[in-house]
Amino acid sequence: MWPEGGTQIREHNWVTPMLIAVIMFIAGFSLQISNLARQVTNLRAVGAVIATVFLVAPLLAFGLAKLLAPTKDANHEFLVGMMLMSAQAGSLASAVAMTMLARADTELALILTLVTNLLTSLLTPWVLDFSIGTDVKFPVTEMMSRMVLVMLLPVVIGQFVRWKFWPKDKATPKLFRYAPQLIILVFVYTGFSAAADKLLDRWEWILRFSVACALLHLALLWFTKLLGEQLKLDEGSSRALMFCGSQKTLPNGIYLWDKYFSAQQPYAAVPLVLYHLFQLVLDTIIATRIGARATKSVDSTKSAG
Repeated sequence: MWPEGGTQIREHNWVTPMLIAVIMFIAGFSLQISNLARQVTNLRAVGAVIATVFLVAPLLAFGLAKLLAPTKDANHEFLVGMMLMSAQAGSLASAVAMTMLARADTELALILTLVTNLLTSLLTPWVLDFSIGTDVKFPVTEMMSRMVLVMLLPVVIGQFVRWKFWPKDKATPKLFRYAPQLIILVFVYTGFSAAADKLLDRWEWILRFSVACALLHLALLWFTKLLGEQLKLDEGSSRALMFCGSQKTLPNGIYLWDKYFSAQQPYAAVPLVLYHLFQLVLDTIIATRIGARATKSVDSTKSAG
């Protein structure tokens, strides 16, 4: 109805990184250093997220692309779009935010997000070269600088603020529970705004991409949940794996599409945006319900005590 607002947010390049930094600050404020140190050595979860993000997701996307491509002539562009989306690392901000909403292991979510984004410059080009025969390269220095500025630095500042200025026996501010939800809504709005022109055109393509993206995300949610159980991860770690292993980052994919695919495959960017929207909307609902159940469980335990 009003995509101009979201377009303006995207055109102001500082807004989205700032919002990501706010989520990372809140995550840093909420982190338990002892648990962070323990989760660094959680090789089962780290190995599982790498395999899911860079192997299972592309394999599933490849099968869905072959199954749902609209016409024989459009098979390649449909495949490019699905592989470009599925080869990306986990989301920089929303996976951590969803884990926080679900009251799961935020420390592990931060580690898993960092791991997949650190490896994306190596593994994403490998996936794309193997699946569609396209050689791509990331601006590694720029990506590392962005991760430091919008992820690591806000986390460190959040920890410092909690240690220096916040009493140990004082609860985390309630605003910190709701701010990530509001920021996620902004991401949803800007995502829809970016896709507005494409969503009004080529309905058959949009429908097929939508089905493929929805099925892929649901399959990854189910797979990571089952994988966490099979690896005997605790409940908080299993939830972190579920969100970090099923989400895909948007900016890196848009960068690759714009540089390597936009001229020949203009619609290959559509699944990037659609998947981003599906993961934000669906996972917000799932994480909120999980978090509500976790809160009730804690309250019941306290009442019983």
